Amino acid sequence: MLDRPRSSLQRRLFGWLLLPLLVALPLLAMGLYKQVQDSAQSWLDEGLEDTALTLAGQIDTRGGMPHIEISATMDRALRFDRQDDVFYVVLGPDGGVLQGDAGLSELQPLPGPQAAGRSWYGDVRLRGRALRLVQLGHECGT
Repeated sequence: MLDRPRSSLQRRLFGWLLLPLLVALPLLAMGLYKQVQDSAQSWLDEGLEDTALTLAGQIDTRGGMPHIEISATMDRALRFDRQDDVFYVVLGPDGGVLQGDAGLSELQPLPGPQAAGRSWYGDVRLRGRALRLVQLGHECGT
């Protein structure tokens, strides 16, 4: 008669703990990934909004129409980022380009205008390239 080795209490406990651990670890990893991704997205959005606020601070009104002048040095400073490409466009109330990258009008989906003081964040595409967008509405007088 063959004697089957008896499982020890230690092995049984290990087996009971292993199954919940195998279920919990992937769920915890997914939760942690989502939290880190949300934090990184928030930091990116804050940086983009800082650029938008800087641009908004440069808008003045001449003859009842908004006007903006950005020097080449300031343009380079606004676009500086060691890891990403930064694009911007400043639109007038009529939708005409006042400053920046006119090609951003080809964004898909094209966001609608924002009310003064309101921001919109979203993922868009430009010629097949994924971009993160912040849009800031600014009162420019009439």
